[in-house]
Amino acid sequence: MEDARGHPLIQRIVTAADLRSRFVLMTNIWMPFHRRPDVTNEQVEVKYEGCSNIFDNYVVTPHGHLMSCCGLTMEYIDELRIGHIDTHDLLTTYNEQYRDLLKLWIWLDGTRFIFDEAAARGVSAELLSPHPCSVCAQIYQDPAVRQEVRKMVLENAEQIVFRATLKLRMRSRPDTPARPRSGSSFGLEEPSEGGNNGS
Repeated sequence: MEDARGHPLIQRIVTAADLRSRFVLMTNIWMPFHRRPDVTNEQVEVKYEGCSNIFDNYVVTPHGHLMSCCGLTMEYIDELRIGHIDTHDLLTTYNEQYRDLLKLWIWLDGTRFIFDEAAARGVSAELLSPHPCSVCAQIYQDPAVRQEVRKMVLENAEQIVFRATLKLRMRSRPDTPARPRSGSSFGLEEPSEGGNNGS
C-alpha cells in the first residue's frame, strides 16, 4: 500500500484538486491464479458465511456454457460447468444443481469454513488466498483437500439437505434439494481423464 501511495502517478492524482475527489485507493484481496511465491496477501478478516453467488447466479458464458456461479475462478472449476445452452434445458439444468451436496454446503457455510474443517481433520494444504473464490478452486483442485471434503460431504449429507431445505423455505422458494441418487458422490466425483461436466 505504501508503494502505491508513493507512486508518481498516484501522487499526481492525490495532489490535483480536480482528481482527488474522484479517486479512492483501497486494499483488496490478491487472488492468484498461478503460484507466485513472491506475492503475498495482506491480512484480511476471516468470515464464515455461505456463498452468495452459487445458485443465485446462473451464467451463460460467451461460449454457451451454463455455469453454476459467476465467481472469479468459475472457469477453472469443471464442476461449475453444468451444461451447454445448445444441448441442455435451462430450467432442468438449473434444478439439477440441487443434487450436488457440495454446492449446497458451499451455499450454506461457504468455502472458507469447509476448507478450515478439512484442515482441522489433518489435511496439509497452504491457503493460497483468503478470497472465497480462490478457496473454492482449492477445494475442487487440490487432491488432498478434495478427498477429505468428499468424505465430509458423505458424512454430513443428511444435515446438508435438511439445512438447505430450511434455507430455501425461509426464502419463500418452493424448490427443495432433490434427494441424492444412490451411488452419487455428491459433487466430488473421482476425476476422470478429460471429464465431461456438460461441456
